[in-house]
Amino acid sequence: MGTATGVAHRKLAKPALLRHLAIYLALASAQFGWAAGNGRPADTFAAIRFEPAAGDAAANRQRLAELVTEAAGGGARFVVLPELCVTGPAGATIADAEAIPGPSIEHFAGLARRLHVWLAFSLLERDPSEPRKYITAVLLDSSGRIVRRQRKVMVRINGGDVDVARGSFREILDAVDASGLRIGILSGDEIQAGIPRLANRGVETILISAEWSAEDQVSWFDLVRQLSREYDVNLVIANRSGASGDSAELTGIYSRRPEAILEKPEVRDGIHLASIARRMPSWTVPSALGLPHSVPLPTGESASAEIAELGRRLFFEKKLSSTGEVACATCHQAEKAFTNGESKGRGVYGRHTKRNPPTLLNVAFRPLLQWDGYASTLENFAKYPVSGESEMNFHYLDKVSAYLQSEPSYREAFHTAMGVDEIEFGHVAHALATYQRTLVSGDSPFDRYYYGGDKRVLSAPAERGLGLFTGKAACAQCHQIGEEYAFFADFRFHVSGVGWRAGLKRFDDIGLGSISTDDQTGLFQTPSLRNVAETAPYMHDGSIRTLEDVVDYYNRGGSRSPRQDPLIRPLGLTTQDRKDLVEFLRALTGSRKYGADGRPLEN
Repeated sequence: MGTATGVAHRKLAKPALLRHLAIYLALASAQFGWAAGNGRPADTFAAIRFEPAAGDAAANRQRLAELVTEAAGGGARFVVLPELCVTGPAGATIADAEAIPGPSIEHFAGLARRLHVWLAFSLLERDPSEPRKYITAVLLDSSGRIVRRQRKVMVRINGGDVDVARGSFREILDAVDASGLRIGILSGDEIQAGIPRLANRGVETILISAEWSAEDQVSWFDLVRQLSREYDVNLVIANRSGASGDSAELTGIYSRRPEAILEKPEVRDGIHLASIARRMPSWTVPSALGLPHSVPLPTGESASAEIAELGRRLFFEKKLSSTGEVACATCHQAEKAFTNGESKGRGVYGRHTKRNPPTLLNVAFRPLLQWDGYASTLENFAKYPVSGESEMNFHYLDKVSAYLQSEPSYREAFHTAMGVDEIEFGHVAHALATYQRTLVSGDSPFDRYYYGGDKRVLSAPAERGLGLFTGKAACAQCHQIGEEYAFFADFRFHVSGVGWRAGLKRFDDIGLGSISTDDQTGLFQTPSLRNVAETAPYMHDGSIRTLEDVVDYYNRGGSRSPRQDPLIRPLGLTTQDRKDLVEFLRALTGSRKYGADGRPLEN
C-alpha cells in the first residue's frame, strides 16, 4: 500500500545485523531530531495495524504494549493505534466501556512515560453521569498526560455503532503543540469534516484511529489521498487488521510532499514507520511567553507580512460598511485591547450589536469564534460583521468585492500580496484573518513569574490571588492554566447565569440555544482572561462594569438560575481575598501594546 505520494511501505528481508543497524539509525535520527539530507527538524511516526480480541481487554493491552515498544525501538516519537483497539467491536456492552481515566488510560500512560512516546488511540468510554457509552479518541503526551480527548460524532448506524451515543456536534477540534509541531487527532469516520478544520488550526500532521472495512460505502484510500493533497497535511492512519480488501492495507503514513517523508522499513508486520520532515514556513507569527510555541496558521494557505498588512488596512476600511462609517476597528479598537469599552458594539445607523465585543488579542488560538461558537474559523467569521444588519450591513458580500475592485490601490495591493487580479470575498476574509492572527499578547507579569521563573515580578497580593485563583475561588477550573502555557479559558460552554430574569423565568439571551437546541439555552463560551483588566465591561452582555463586580458576582454564587453550571457556587471569599484576586487578574496584562492604527508599539 502506498502513501499519497506513491512511496510504498515495503517489508525488506534483511539479515539480523542489518535490521538492528536500521533500528539503531532510526533511534539516532529520532534522538538527533533532524531529517537526513535536508537539515530540517523531523519527527518519526508509527501506525500500528491490529485486530483486538473481543472481550479480552487485558490481553489486548498487553499485546499492544509489545507493538508500541517495538515501534519505539524503531525510533517512533508518535504512535497511533486503531479504533477500539482495547475493547474490540463497537457492539461491546456498557460493561466493556470504562471511565476516563480508567484502566486503559493508566496502562498506556505508564507506557508513554516509560518509552517517552506520544500515544493516540480510541476506546469505549463510559460516562459515570449517564448510562451511555461513547467512542472517544485520546491523545497522551510523552509524560502520560491526557492532552486531547474527543467523543466521536459520526457514529455509523449501519456499521456496528448503533448502541454508541454521538458526541457533541460542538466538540472542539484543535491542535496540540508538541514542542513546535502542531498535531491533531481524529476518528477515522470524521476525516471529511475534521481534516479541513484541523488544517485551518495549523495542524501539520493528523493522527487517525480508524475502523474501516471493505463493506463501507467509501473508497477510503481515494479519500485519504484527496484530503492529504487538498489540505496539505500528513496523515498517520492506524486501521484494524480484521478488515478485508483494500481497507486492511490502509494503515500507513500519507503526505502530499514526497520530499518530506524519509521512509524506514517496517519494524515488523503491521507496524508502519516513517520520519516526516517538518515544514519550514516562509513566514511565521512570533508567539510570546505563556503561549504555545507556534501561532497557528492554516496549512495549505499562503501567509505573509504583505497579506497581514493588507488585512490591517481592510480592518480599518469604513467603506466596507453600507454607510461608509463603520469598520471592524469601530468595535475592536486597538488601543483598547481590541474592544470598544462599551457593553455593546455600535454599527450602522446607530444600531447596537446583540452582545459585547470580545477582545481580538490571541484570537488565533481560539478554535471557535463568537460567544456562541458559531464560527469555526477566522475566515468564516469575517463575513458576519461585514454582512450583519447591526454591524457593517454590507449585506451582499459581492458588493465588497465590487468596491475593492473599483479602487486602483486595492487592486494593486491584492495583486502584490496575493497574486490575484479578480478580488473575491474569500481573499478579503483571508487577509483579515491573517492580520488578526498577528494580534498576540503574552509575556505578562504572571507569565514571567509562572513560566519564566522570576518570582519577584508578582506583588504579594497578586501572588495570594494566584493561590485563590487555583484554589479556594476555583477560577482555574474553567480559566485553565497549563504546565507549558495558559489560555485562561477551556474554550467550552457554560451557563454562568448572567442575564437570567427570575421574575420572567428566562434569559435575556439564550446563547447557544439560539443556534442549537433548547437544552443548550444559556450556554456561552468561556472567555480568556488574558488582558482582562483592559477589556471592561464584562460578560457576554457587557452587564458587569468592573473586575471587582465580576469577582463579587461569582463570590455570591452567580444568579442561581436553572441549569447554572454547578461549578458556580458561593465561595466565601473575604474582602481581602477579593482584592487579592483582582490584583492577580491585573497581572494577566501582556507586555505588547498596540497603537490606534492597529500596529504594535515599540516597548
